[in-house]
Amino acid sequence: MRTLREDGLRKVLAGQTTSQMARGLTLSPASVKRELSSLSGTLEVSSRAALFARALELGVRPEPLRP
Repeated sequence: MRTLREDGLRKVLAGQTTSQMARGLTLSPASVKRELSSLSGTLEVSSRAALFARALELGVRPEPLRP
């Protein structure tokens, strides 16, 4: 089972906005912002772009695009 953090990273890699992530994860946008902020601190990055790059370094792959 994937974790919320893994799902969040995949959604960042897919280019989703905070609102899109919140809808897909059935969370509030504030919860998603808080989780991304926590994750950024854990991974020692300070922007969504850096979070994107770090996720790729860790081997996280984006969710496949759906038609």
